[in-house]
Parts: sequence; structure tokens; C-alpha cells
Amino acid sequence: MTSSIHNANKERVNILRAALYDIEPARLLPQLNEVFAADCVIHLASPFEDLDGPAELVERAYIPLIEAIPDLERRDFIVMAGHSPGQWSGDWVGCGGHYMGVFARMRELTVSRQANPIEV
Repeated sequence: MTSSIHNANKERVNILRAALYDIEPARLLPQLNEVFAADCVIHLASPFEDLDGPAELVERAYIPLIEAIPDLERRDFIVMAGHSPGQWSGDWVGCGGHYMGVFARMRELTVSRQANPIEV
């Protein structure tokens, strides 16, 4: 069987998916450094917006989430890869999924605390 560039790209993203499946805070940044360039721009939704590299992703997005939800886990329900032509041409990998866990404490996130499992 011949491997396609799309399958190779999905394999590369599997490093990220494995890191987020059972998040270990001490290992998260080294794992993300395997996938993201140090100077890449990461585009997220509000309140995070654009972040500069994996270090800022961990500091501004994941650490507050892990503090609020210590057992944070990501579960993907679909992983796709392809190529887009035109102005924004290039290869891509898309993952659809959710984060889950139990709220322990809140810091900057403005969501009421619950003792029940949540899915985000």
C-alpha cells in the first residue's frame, strides 16, 4: 500500500492528538513542540484569538483549562486530511472533537463551577 501525503500529515497530527487525549501538563509543551514550529501563529476562537507558538498556546489556553478541569481530555470523533486549491492552497488536517472533564476551580474562565462532567 502506498502512503499518501494526507495520511502522512494525519500521522504527524496524531502526536498532537495523543498529547491531548490524556493531558499531562509537564509533558504538554514538549509534545506540542514536536508538532508546531516555535514561531507559528495559532488561530483560536475568543477569548484566546491569535497565539504565537506552542509556548503561548500552553500558557494562555491549556494551563487555565487544566487548572479549571484537572482531568481535561480531548476526544476526536473525526480526522480528515486534504488539499485546498486557490488563494489559500495547501495541505491540511482537520479534527472534530470535544474536551471533557470535571470542573475543579475557575480562574479566568467565566463559567459557573459544576461537580458534573462537562464536554466542551
